[in-house]
Amino acid sequence: MVRLLLWTVLAIFMIGIYLFLDYQLGKRRHKKDYIKFEFPLRKSNVQIFASGSELFEEFFSDLKKATHHIHSLFYIVRNDDFSHSFLSILKERANEGVQVRLLLDWVGSLKLPKKEVNKLRDAGVQIEFCHVPKPPYFFYSLQ
Repeated sequence: MVRLLLWTVLAIFMIGIYLFLDYQLGKRRHKKDYIKFEFPLRKSNVQIFASGSELFEEFFSDLKKATHHIHSLFYIVRNDDFSHSFLSILKERANEGVQVRLLLDWVGSLKLPKKEVNKLRDAGVQIEFCHVPKPPYFFYSLQ
């Protein structure tokens, strides 16, 4: 029983060290490879929404009006009614010749079925995932 406890503690300790090193070394490499970009100052309009329903009603309306391109980034897309509405609008716009690009967070979109991703691609939506875990810094790359 004592041996099992010692092995368990040792395993937890080793996993902790691995996670610490993964994060620290990944952060160091990221800082080394980071390139800072300068962007020109631009003017824009800001609209503040008091509720999510107003926000997404306006968002969906804007998507339906798009005539040239749509570039969208979402962190969480699931297999739910909201996501189905959002993705069906994107497919519809892509089928009508609008250039549609969708960037999804890998972890936040794990519940999105692969079948749905393939349907989007078949409709002409350019879809990619960010923060996909990759070696050598698996856990750091999730951040």
